[in-house]
Amino acid sequence: MNKSKIKKIIKESCNSIYSFVILNLYTKPSLLIKLLKKPSKIWEESYFPELQRKNKIRILYDQIYNIFSHGAIDEYYYMYGLDVKRDIKNSDYVIYRDFLIARDKLNLSNPHNDSSILRNKLFFEAVARSLGIQTPKNIAYSDNGILVPLHNQNFFSWLTLPKGIFYVKPIDGECGTGILKLLINDTGIYINEKLVTSDELKLYFNEGRYIFQDRLEQHPQMNRIYPNSVNTIRMTTVRNPHTGRIEVLPPTLRVGAHGSYVDNFSKGGVIVAMDTQSGKLAEWGFFKPMYGFKSQTHPDTNIKFSTFKVPFYEEAKAKAIFFHSFLNLHSIGWDIAITKVGPVFIEGNDNWEINLPQTFENPIKKDFNRLFK
Repeated sequence: MNKSKIKKIIKESCNSIYSFVILNLYTKPSLLIKLLKKPSKIWEESYFPELQRKNKIRILYDQIYNIFSHGAIDEYYYMYGLDVKRDIKNSDYVIYRDFLIARDKLNLSNPHNDSSILRNKLFFEAVARSLGIQTPKNIAYSDNGILVPLHNQNFFSWLTLPKGIFYVKPIDGECGTGILKLLINDTGIYINEKLVTSDELKLYFNEGRYIFQDRLEQHPQMNRIYPNSVNTIRMTTVRNPHTGRIEVLPPTLRVGAHGSYVDNFSKGGVIVAMDTQSGKLAEWGFFKPMYGFKSQTHPDTNIKFSTFKVPFYEEAKAKAIFFHSFLNLHSIGWDIAITKVGPVFIEGNDNWEINLPQTFENPIKKDFNRLFK
């Protein structure tokens, strides 16, 4: 065995020992103290008050078990309905820390992975269009206030931006953070409904890199469930390590709510599980606790979720599998809008979140063990 291999083995062994010591002598005790210092966090309000709840000792046991078995508190414990008595158990769900380690190891350990294609909205559009995948059109790129027209647009300054509605996004933004709605018409320039001058418009983008995208006209059915945001399917595809086939985890529909123009769960949107085969919505939609816990109907449009089927669902699933087949990544969380002519891929995420495919009745521990280990 040569010296470089010996050094590599020693380095990996030292890292493993260090991680083990930190996890067991610092992280786990710290989490336990954090849990016990705030008893109100142990017994939070339930998403399912209509069901019989576990006793307080059992709920405390579940979270202590999570700490010492997985090195984490399950932050989605209540949204999954693990605080109530039913057949599904705590151990049926994937704990976030276990998921995070496996996801990043499988996606990012290869130095030649394709995460940069997904994380850069300029690259993403170029690759998607080359594969015949519909995606929002990037009309301009701003780099620290310098505006560059794209796709042969004929404007060259902030004063000559075309009229219309656009969404401006940080080129590598996530979770809806930093998205601005830009409206330019005969009466002026509006950012998030606020009237601004052209000089003020430029100031918004003096620092950082931004993409200006055309507004999508979503399918009338998607407008019916909520018209103020582009509502998207979050569909996670995973490359089976044993067969090489791309498989689909249970998808979720993300819908804006409460007047918001984005559909993100973190911004007050509602998430509704979908049937993997048909695209039909489940009974319950879920919010973050501060926005209302759960509902069987949309709070703005009163559409009953269980009666709604997402149009073009089968095509969206086929295209997600097709797109993934060209990318050197183990798993991808796709955000897919639906228009009159079919699915439009907003973005792909190598750093997708486990809480979306793994909702109230969708524990995926068996699939996780099969596909991620």
